[in-house]
Amino acid sequence: MKKKIVMMLFMLVVVCSTGACGSRGSTPTAEESINQEEFKEIKWPTSEIVQLLPQPKSNIGKMIWKLRVRFMYI
Repeated sequence: MKKKIVMMLFMLVVVCSTGACGSRGSTPTAEESINQEEFKEIKWPTSEIVQLLPQPKSNIGKMIWKLRVRFMYI
């Protein structure tokens, strides 16, 4: 009787692990999402405070504003 219970538990674990390891419902990683995005030309502001910042090497990209902490990524 114990052997049957152990064998059934083992089979249950195998079935659950193969179902959980499938790739059907996988979501793309952050790198894949970035590679698929289309970047546009950005216009660098001309205010006095912005002139104190180093200008980016390229004018193609995406600006992301973090309003909560008042920070911007380029």
